[in-house]
Amino acid sequence: VLLNTTCDHLDYHTDVAEYKDAKASLLKFQGSDDVAILNRDYEYFDYYSGIVRGKMMLVSRKARVFDGAYEEDGKMYFAKGGEAEMIMPVSEVGLTGPHNIENILPAICVGKIFGATNDEIIAAVREFEGLPHRLEFVREVRDVKFYNDSCSTNPETSIAAVKSFDGPLILIAGGSEKGADFKKWGRELCERRNLKTVILMGETADKLERALVDACGDKDLRILRRDDMDEAVLDAYSIAEPGYTIVLSPACASFDLFKDYKDRGDTFKRAVLSLTQSLFGM
Repeated sequence: VLLNTTCDHLDYHTDVAEYKDAKASLLKFQGSDDVAILNRDYEYFDYYSGIVRGKMMLVSRKARVFDGAYEEDGKMYFAKGGEAEMIMPVSEVGLTGPHNIENILPAICVGKIFGATNDEIIAAVREFEGLPHRLEFVREVRDVKFYNDSCSTNPETSIAAVKSFDGPLILIAGGSEKGADFKKWGRELCERRNLKTVILMGETADKLERALVDACGDKDLRILRRDDMDEAVLDAYSIAEPGYTIVLSPACASFDLFKDYKDRGDTFKRAVLSLTQSLFGM
C-alpha cells in the first residue's frame, strides 16, 4: 500500500525525485501475484503506476474505480471487476477529518484481499479511535476542544488537520527544519475562513510567518509567536471562545525543542491537563 508522496524528508533526501524513488522500492520488487494499492487522486499516481509489477488496485475520493475502493455521495464502496458494493456511510467513521477516508479506503482493499467480511470491516472502522499524536482528541475545557496532531511533521499533514474542522479554529505550529516549502501551506490556511489565529514556535517560526503573510495579505488572520508549549497552550485558550477548537499540528519536525514528535505531543497534552487543573483545581 502506497498512500501518497508529499514534499517531505528533504532533510534526508536530496530532492523530491530521490524521495519518490526510495518509495518506489515498495513496488519494484513485487511479483506478478502481488498487489499494489495506489491512490489515483494524487499526481504521484502517474509515476508509480508505471512501476507496478503485479496486480493494481486503486482508491479514490473523487471518482469510481474498476478494482479497489472509492467514496461517492457520502458512502464508501468496494469494486471488483467493475462490480461495486456499498461498505458503509462515511458518517459512521469514528475518526476526524476527510484525510482519514484516504486511509480507510486502502484498508478496505487490504481487508477484502485477506478475506475480511463486510461486517468485520465496518466494525473495525467504527471502533478504531486512531493513534496517539495523530489528530488525537485530548480534552474539552469549557466548550473548547483540544487536539494533538504532533505527528504532523510536514505542511501537507498540517493542511489536512486544519481542513478537518469547520468551526472556529486556533492552530499551534512550528518546529525544526526539514527543508520543506511552506508556500502551499500558507495559501491553503489563508483560504480557511474558520482559522482565526496561528501561534508559531520553534526555529521555523520566521519561515512559517513569511508564508502566511505573503499568502494572506490583508486578510484577518492573527499570527502570534510564543517561546514554549505551555505559553502557546495558555494563550490559545485565553483567546478561544466557546465552540472553538485548538489543534497542535506543527507542519515541522520536533528536534529544536523536543526529543521527538511524541515528546512534543506529550508536552502539549500535559499543558492542556495543567490548564484544566489550574481552572478547576483537579
